[in-house]
Order: sequence, then C-alpha cells, then structure tokens
Amino acid sequence: MRFYSLREIAVPSKLLAHAASVAVLLFAQLFNTVAAAPDADPYTVCPAIAEPAARLACYDSYVQASAAENAGQRRQRGQPYIRQLRSDGPNSLGFVGPVGNTELSGNQHVEFNISVRYPFWERQDEIAQHETPWKGFLFGVDRSFFVYNGTYDFHMLPDEYGDGNRYDSAPVISKDQNPGLALEWDIDPDRLRRFRVGVFHHSNGQTLDEADAAEFDNAVAEGGLGFALNQVSRSSNYVQLRYQRVANAEENITTNWHQFQLELRPVYFSVDAKLFWEPDRTHQADIQDYDGLRLMNEKFYSLNPISSFLESTALITRLELKTGIRDARALSNLSSEWTVGLMWRKLMLTASYFDGYGKEISTYHLRTRHWGLGLEIR
Repeated sequence: MRFYSLREIAVPSKLLAHAASVAVLLFAQLFNTVAAAPDADPYTVCPAIAEPAARLACYDSYVQASAAENAGQRRQRGQPYIRQLRSDGPNSLGFVGPVGNTELSGNQHVEFNISVRYPFWERQDEIAQHETPWKGFLFGVDRSFFVYNGTYDFHMLPDEYGDGNRYDSAPVISKDQNPGLALEWDIDPDRLRRFRVGVFHHSNGQTLDEADAAEFDNAVAEGGLGFALNQVSRSSNYVQLRYQRVANAEENITTNWHQFQLELRPVYFSVDAKLFWEPDRTHQADIQDYDGLRLMNEKFYSLNPISSFLESTALITRLELKTGIRDARALSNLSSEWTVGLMWRKLMLTASYFDGYGKEISTYHLRTRHWGLGLEIR
C-alpha cells in the first residue's frame, strides 16, 4: 500500500478547489442566486473573484444572461410557448355613410371594429430554430389561437324616417360576430410566410327568422328594408384556409410594414341565410354566391425620406377584394374596399370606400356603397 506525500496531494487538491469554485458559481447562476446587489454588474462582481477560471466563468455568465434577456423580451424565460393578446386585423372606430345606395337605404353612423387573437400556444424563436421535440406535436404546428372579429354600429345621429327615429331605443346594433379557432404553420425559417387552417362561426347576433315573417314585414313598413335586415338572424360556419406574408415575424407595425393575404373559405355548413321574405325568387341567393375567396394587400410608405419632421410617419394603402365561389357566375360578384391613410407611431387616420356585396352578413346579397373616416389602432 502506497502513502502519498503532502506535495503529491497538493496539486489535485488545488485543481479540486478550482473545480469547486466554478461549480459553486454555475450553481448560483442556475438558480439566479449570485450574492450581489440587484444593480451589480460584471465589472464590480467578477474582479473580486481571485481564481482565474472562476473569474472568467463569471464574465461569461453575464454575457449569456444578457443575450438570453434580449432574446426573450416578449416571452417568459424557460417556457416553450408564449401567450400574448394581439391584433388579428385593424381595430377601428369610424364614421360611415352610404353613397347612392340603390338596393338598400342607409344612414350615417359610427362603426366599431374589433379584431384580436389569443394564442393557446406559440413556439418561441429559439425552440423553433434549434430544438426538435415540439416539431412532432400536432404535425409541427407553430401556433394555435382563438380569434375574434366583431363589428358594431352605433346610430348616434338623428335618423328621421317616417314619424320618428328608427334607432331611438336601440342605437347599438351587432352586425358581425366572427369567433374561431385556428392552427398556423410557418412556411419559411424567417417566419415571414404562414399558412392558417381554422374553423369559424359567423353571425350577426340577431333573432328574427323565418317564423317571424310578419314581424319582418312590420319592420320594413316602420323603417325600410335596411332597418328590417338589421334584425334578421344570419349565421354560418366555415373552414378558413389562409396564406399570409408579412414584413416581419413579430408583426410589428412599422413605417415599412406590408402584408399580403389570400384566403379561401371552401366549406360552409350550418348556414342560416335564407331570404324567407322573397319566397318566389327564382334564384335563391347563397352566401357562397358572394363570399368564399378573399384577397388583401396592405403596404405602408415611410415619409421620413421627405423630411426628418415626418419620422415615424407613413402613408397607408390597403386593398381588400372578395368574390363568390359557388359557381363560375359567382366569380363575377366582386366586392372591393380601398383604404388610404396616415400613420403616426401606432395611430392611423384612414379614409375608405366600399363597393360591393355584403358589407355585413345581413346584407350579403345586396350591393351597396359606403364611405368611411376613422382611426385604427393595432
């Protein structure tokens, strides 16, 4: 049996001390318990460590922590998914009025549009790019969320029709309720191109139906066809297939923002849209005569090159098209909405013009024209 001298034991003991120092530092780093003041920085903490290896590890830990903090500003650290309420489209408050409508009477009113989504899960950048375990989950879905789009009209101005104001006792009218569940996949590594599959419900929240035909006739006599249609129940459920290309993966609305969307609604089911007040109509209209294929292109043009005074200011342009897909004839039922405006920071002042069918689901079969002035926030 061999006995080691103190000199022979000293070297491994010194290495063991080095390793212990590093281990203690890493253990403290792991549990975020470095014994330092809250505002401590590497230039005050690390030089106090005498051991070179431990001192170097200290500097490295600060660099790594800083990089992780910058990369995770929007997401909870250590979690595979993030949850954050975001806009799914423009949220707006505007003033809307008819333009020489021939198929439907209308009046000027205030219009609210709400469009939000809340993710059930959303893959982080780091996990999406560097880790694979989640890629097998639900066919590699990158995010899944609940979506809600809603439109409300507020008839706050005098609207004399016949002997009085049609909307005197009920000025706020639900025009569109459009909730749904969707899955989304990123098509490219930069997450600029996405594909969405969803199932949505679309209705107007009203109750008048075929059993209330007499009440519908009374409403027409009282306030016209538009007044009566605001009370008619309309609903459908559909499948959404949507391709989207955006300017940046975070969908931050900047002065060089742009996006393109192409959406197909190939399947409608549980449709409640019968024109029960027109039983003798030879061609009973269907929602897919006027809707089912949608296109949207939006682009912002920065005004900063014109003058530094216009920093964070941009010109807004947006075109939305919609047509039916029921048959070849339905493709000719084209609807369009043009929007132009000015953005300053996140606030947008817009002007729009709609010409087509179904500005709301209750008027899907009638061609109308409307102008609009309003504010958008995203």
